[in-house]
Amino acid sequence: MKGMKIAYITSQTPYGKGEQFILPEILEVIKKGHDVVVIPVRPEKEIALGDEPKEVAKFTMHIPLLSLNLILKSFLIFIKHPLRVVEIIFKILRHSGSLGKILKNLLIIPKGLVVSEILKKRK
Repeated sequence: MKGMKIAYITSQTPYGKGEQFILPEILEVIKKGHDVVVIPVRPEKEIALGDEPKEVAKFTMHIPLLSLNLILKSFLIFIKHPLRVVEIIFKILRHSGSLGKILKNLLIIPKGLVVSEILKKRK
């Protein structure tokens, strides 16, 4: 049986200390032969201390929350798929609730667009 392809979207893992509980799960899934990629929303510069974060880092995509390169790539995606992006924005406006949540969710759109393209290419 061929392994599954699994993407873990984390807050910061393997950076930061807040999600240490997920590290053993990720390593076990990898050990079982699955193709894993970890994508932290807010990656930091340094990997958290310990062997598990270092091992998980080998399967992690370090994509900043915001950068000029990310903005340019997301703009190109918007040009290719404007209706999809506008639909995402309307869903955020309709379902996020408070203004703070709306702003946080809008802030993540560029990274979400770029990550979705990367994952599509990886099938």
